[in-house]
Amino acid sequence: MNARSAMWNKLTIATLFVLAFPIAAWPAEEAGEAPPTVPFALAGFQINGRFDLNYERTTFSGSPSEGEDTLKNYHHFIFLSRRKKDEPFSFTAEIVDQTFYEMGVKLGEGGGIRFGKVLVPFGADPLFHHSYGGVTGADQKLVPFIWSELGVVYDRTFVQSSDFRLDGNTFLVSGYKGDDTKVLALNGAGDPSKPAVGQRLRLGTGKYSLFGSVYYDQYVSSKSVLLYSLEATAGYGFLPWSILKNVSARAGALRADVKSDALGNYYHFGDYLQVDCRLPFGFRGRYRGGAVTNENHTSLYFDDKKKDVADTVNHTVALFYDYRLLTLGAEYLANLEAVGEQKNDLIRVLAVLEF
Repeated sequence: MNARSAMWNKLTIATLFVLAFPIAAWPAEEAGEAPPTVPFALAGFQINGRFDLNYERTTFSGSPSEGEDTLKNYHHFIFLSRRKKDEPFSFTAEIVDQTFYEMGVKLGEGGGIRFGKVLVPFGADPLFHHSYGGVTGADQKLVPFIWSELGVVYDRTFVQSSDFRLDGNTFLVSGYKGDDTKVLALNGAGDPSKPAVGQRLRLGTGKYSLFGSVYYDQYVSSKSVLLYSLEATAGYGFLPWSILKNVSARAGALRADVKSDALGNYYHFGDYLQVDCRLPFGFRGRYRGGAVTNENHTSLYFDDKKKDVADTVNHTVALFYDYRLLTLGAEYLANLEAVGEQKNDLIRVLAVLEF
């Protein structure tokens, strides 16, 4: 048996295992049995969670037969929240890894403040899954996997009607801290001694939303970084043709302008396009693509004279199946470097449980 056949046999076995899991492990419901109770329900709290297991084929470029197999877990989150219309206070936290925890206070009609370790309101919703560069989740490299920092956010709804919405988020959070002699990375943790300020605006009408964000920080004394992005989303059914009613799309771009005396002023750039399609029998298809370029000095989004292995174009095709709380999926991620092609393509078979 050659290496390619052996690899595909492993993928087939892993896929069958994942597909069989809900049948073998899902508890049967007894007739007349009362649903389980949530301990915090009487206290007004709500519990949600997300857990996953991933089988991955990695370290190859083009031919999967060259790769290696591994199992990974990216999500082991429990979310605890309390939000009631008749209470002026709210609370939301991820309590396993403490990736974020937000305490909220209502300030009149349409306004409120959140503080703690907050999700930074930069980019399109959902804030915990940015897609810059055509990758998301744990594959995201331009900004943090989960961008949360110590700080405070003021939320304000300016206009809200049946077919139009305008709201904004003003924030002060721990910002970037760096060295003027080194290229500033945007995916590191913030430093409380370098506060950053920013603003996000969202305009929504019907199935469409437009997000504009700006973020400013002095990462070192008198040297600043300015991030700004523009993103748009279109929900299922936004296209006028009935045959495409099950298609949704989103796209966006981010640019980060960095002031530097040692390296000269430069910028990072990332964009993405994602198209989702609902298919029969609970299946969903997805394409996501985008580019990331780093330390550019000229042009708008790519400096050909500064290209290196960190400048990439990424393409992902995926198929998912949803069954109640369970999602099964398979993804192929192709990473294409501007120079020096790396063995970092990826095949992923995943099982995710959300409740």
